[in-house]
Amino acid sequence: MRVRQAWPRLGGVLWVLCGLWICAPSWASPQAYPPSLPLQRTVYTPQQGAPTPVNNLVQGRDGLLWIGSDSGLVSFDGVQFRHFVARRGPTLPNDAVYGLALDSQGDLWVGFRFGGVYRIRDGVVTPMLEGLPQRSVMQLLFDAQGTAWAGTPTGIFRWQAGRWVAELADDGQPLAQLKVGTMAFDRQGALWVDSPRGLYRRAPGGTLQRVHDSTGFSEMVCDEHGDLWWSMADRLMALSGERPQGPAMPQGRAKLWPVAVERAQLHYVDRTGQAWLSDGQGLLRASAEDLRRHVRDPGHAVPVSRLPLNKGEGDSGLSILLDREGNLWLSSSYRLEKLQPRRLQALELAGRPLGAAALAVDGAGSLWLAHLTEGLLQVPAGATAPQQRVAQVNWDASALAADAAGVAWVSPVRSLQLAAAPGALPHPLPGGLNGRARPQSLARLGDTLWLAMTGTGLHRLGLQGWEAVGPALGLPAAPPLSLFADERDASLWLGYTDQQVWRVRAGHAQGFGPDQGLDMVGVLAMAPGRGGLWLGGRDGVAWFDGRRFRRLLGALAPPLQGVSGLVETPEGELWFNGVAGVGRISREELLAWHRDSRHRPAVELFAQDDGLEGFAPMLRPVPSAARTPDGRLWFATKLGVFWLDPSRVLRNPIAAQALIQAVRTGEQELDPRSPALPRGARSLEIDYTAASLTRPAGVRFWYRLEGVDEGWQAAGARRSALYSNLAPGDYRFEVVAANEDGLRGPPTALVFSIPAAFWQTGAFKLLLLAVGLLLLWGAHRLRLRAVSQRWRLHLEGRLAERGRIARDLHDHLLQGVQALVLRLHVIASDLRPEDKTRHRLEGLLEEAEALAGQTRDQVSGLRLQPTDLGQLFNALQALGQGLAASSGVQFEARLQGRPGELSPAAAEEVYGVAREALSNAFRHARPQRVWLTLGQGEAGGWLSVRDDGVGFAPAADTPGEPGHWGLLGMRERAQRLGARLTWHRPAEGGTELHLAWPAQP
Repeated sequence: MRVRQAWPRLGGVLWVLCGLWICAPSWASPQAYPPSLPLQRTVYTPQQGAPTPVNNLVQGRDGLLWIGSDSGLVSFDGVQFRHFVARRGPTLPNDAVYGLALDSQGDLWVGFRFGGVYRIRDGVVTPMLEGLPQRSVMQLLFDAQGTAWAGTPTGIFRWQAGRWVAELADDGQPLAQLKVGTMAFDRQGALWVDSPRGLYRRAPGGTLQRVHDSTGFSEMVCDEHGDLWWSMADRLMALSGERPQGPAMPQGRAKLWPVAVERAQLHYVDRTGQAWLSDGQGLLRASAEDLRRHVRDPGHAVPVSRLPLNKGEGDSGLSILLDREGNLWLSSSYRLEKLQPRRLQALELAGRPLGAAALAVDGAGSLWLAHLTEGLLQVPAGATAPQQRVAQVNWDASALAADAAGVAWVSPVRSLQLAAAPGALPHPLPGGLNGRARPQSLARLGDTLWLAMTGTGLHRLGLQGWEAVGPALGLPAAPPLSLFADERDASLWLGYTDQQVWRVRAGHAQGFGPDQGLDMVGVLAMAPGRGGLWLGGRDGVAWFDGRRFRRLLGALAPPLQGVSGLVETPEGELWFNGVAGVGRISREELLAWHRDSRHRPAVELFAQDDGLEGFAPMLRPVPSAARTPDGRLWFATKLGVFWLDPSRVLRNPIAAQALIQAVRTGEQELDPRSPALPRGARSLEIDYTAASLTRPAGVRFWYRLEGVDEGWQAAGARRSALYSNLAPGDYRFEVVAANEDGLRGPPTALVFSIPAAFWQTGAFKLLLLAVGLLLLWGAHRLRLRAVSQRWRLHLEGRLAERGRIARDLHDHLLQGVQALVLRLHVIASDLRPEDKTRHRLEGLLEEAEALAGQTRDQVSGLRLQPTDLGQLFNALQALGQGLAASSGVQFEARLQGRPGELSPAAAEEVYGVAREALSNAFRHARPQRVWLTLGQGEAGGWLSVRDDGVGFAPAADTPGEPGHWGLLGMRERAQRLGARLTWHRPAEGGTELHLAWPAQP
């Protein structure tokens, strides 16, 4: 890794730090790819968040790319650059990062420009400062035993027993002025150190010894076998044994380099055996085996291929890293760049890319292209480069057809050209059309050529010349957008703009549209499928099974928009060319869709990351996809023509591993390893990612929150999950990722709890319940009090009225009757004793006196005054004794509790209930004994009437049944009193009625 410093020779000596990790034990092997494949370049700029300049690169165990830069430590997952922020505890200095290394545990060690080493484990920073001077940490690396080594301008330090210990020279003195450049361990465990003072070697357990003079600018590189190379300004040497091994410099030679360039430097040897060099003008690629042969034989020439630098770029501070997926990362003072093999190869003519072209395949397996500026091109079967057959410029080459009979296309002078190598035969277009109409599509069916022209419709070229066939066949007046000759049934298909396709077969035309299920505007391409026909257009893809059309809706809709090229392969895969790129739907997904039209098949998209440039044409030339007999698929875009072999598509075998990066609730950031959510938290946002660096745009995610989500939620490319209205409890969040090839990694889990706020606890709910019950009880009590008060007032009014009636009866009726009785007594006394009239009169007087007595008793009842419990008990006892005397039943009455007063209303209601209960017991129960109990306490009073008779059925005593109104009356009295009336059958027989009323206010 190159780091710019004040001393002259140190610039650039750290270029290879990221390459040296392959000399140490590796936890993941990068995937090899064929060296001959062209590379796709992706440059990351500061506008995208990339830091500059980049001083160091290393890849973590989780796949994240860690970048040491002048702006600090940055991680990259392929989509987003994130500056490192410690989860808790100490933080990193605000300083440039120079040294980066991973230990055997996967912890990241970071060295800084102004001194200091820090270890990062699970996002937590631990300072490792003891014994280290405040000088730049240029390089960090680990030996086979896992010991950390740090190179600084003032010497080399080893981490031992919790502190840094200075490494000593062979004379036992510290190397205070060594100014370490590059350090590396060889396979034998020896440490090699390059510095301005020379090359040093330290055997395992020994001390540093100077083994070679300084040669100026140099680097150490580890190859795919673990061998070290020493790349100097004048030669390349192997570091093996005790001293560098290499050819001696011939007399008079200034340099002995295997590459014939002005200035070359070896930077990296990847695991595929490719050596990467630079010469100031670009990146060079050579075989590491050729370099080894050169060391043994200086006369051996090393062939190289060049990757030019873009304008304004350079190789200053160049560092190279091969990630675990096989991508090559270049970092320098100017840029961060990714090199990866193309999955789609560009078709080039004389080293320059082609633009839009019409595609057709002839009977010999050749691909033909009608190009806008290059004329007619042919790619012979099995070839990868086109040959120019007819050179033309500035002409409309939108119409092209080819089959076993040859090739036909429209020429620059608006004439039809029939080509059969080595020449072309022109044929005039239909009369009067030259210059007036544009060719849209061309098809050959048997011996007939069909031509669609803008403004004039469909024409047919047969043995008799051109013929306008649209009106004769009843075709629409508008010209078709596309033509397809289906040789399976000798039919010609025509695609139109207004949800119409037509089929011409055996001289008859048949139209299809919305009535047959076609809902596609602008049919641009058609292709045969197994048992049907595929259609592509501006609205996507549709399938025709011979009767009806059916739209194909993918799991992600955008890739299926704007399709102008379709191919179904013999293996049953569907490939299409659309505005979003080249798409593939597997045979299994298509079969699932054919079985169930609700199924949305997964679409694999090939786009810019795969080497595709531009997008499919939406008008002409069409179709934009073709398949040659060798199995290759060809796709034309506005910017070129590209091909791939479906059987050899490069796949990413590294499963995407989901990572949880951030957890938030509201504005509060939490530790993503073990988030401690505050009490009562309701919302949660989780940011996740997956470090899949090859084609990060193709990574897909699924997540679920157990207890909330019913199943896995398809998030697509979205990298965050948001939840709201979460209840307190324990949760488990899982997220899984799949790379661009659908390879899924294991789920990543996040376990967390949301503590309940007091208002969410069970105690609070019980408290609420208790308060609610208390309020209900209070409301009930208030209601009872209000009802009782109203009833008391009502009864007092009634009693007042009864008192008035009693007074009136007493003062008028009783007094008058008494006076009448007295007068009758006087009259009776005047009669003789033996007079029969006197006897009758005396009898009437007795009846009148009895009636007066009864009336007096009734008046006394009307004048019921406030009484205590004893008075009520005496009245009830007298009532029971009277009933017992008349029926011969034993009666027993008991008074319990403390004496107290009852309001007249309460006394009347209790008396009424007791009277009805006693009456029922004596009249209906046929008892031997009846008991009455009356009592009163602080909470209220009670009345009990029990007999030992046959009992009675309370259920039969219902309102409306004649003669059975007693119990209803008792219930009404109990309600007015605010009392509880119950009855039951005791075990010993009979019936017991119980009345309980609350204390009177």
